[in-house]
Amino acid sequence: MAFRRAEADLEAAREQAQVECTDYAACAQAWGRARLFVQRHSVTPIERLDDNTIETRMPHEFGVAYFWATRRTADDGTTVIRLKGLCRGMYSVDGGPGWTYRSCAAQLREAQIEFAREVGVTR
Repeated sequence: MAFRRAEADLEAAREQAQVECTDYAACAQAWGRARLFVQRHSVTPIERLDDNTIETRMPHEFGVAYFWATRRTADDGTTVIRLKGLCRGMYSVDGGPGWTYRSCAAQLREAQIEFAREVGVTR
């Protein structure tokens, strides 16, 4: 039961970890801030950086959060930048909580909550 609650809280934080924009310049600035955010919050360097993806390598250590961001533009011109994260050892092979779940979930929640505030487009 505690695991389900924690997963619901984590999913809510994931949904908040996105930024929407429509103006090209504002979206470009938000994408730059997303890159800096991913760099600061991941222990491994960025391995892939292009117009739609900022991706770091999975760390060798268990229980250490790493992050990546994606950018997608819809037909209506709205761009959505999302942060995603994970930890090695967070989930067990059956999809339940792994031995690092509690500390990982806390790291991910904290970063996801910060993301929209730090990367968000100023209106």
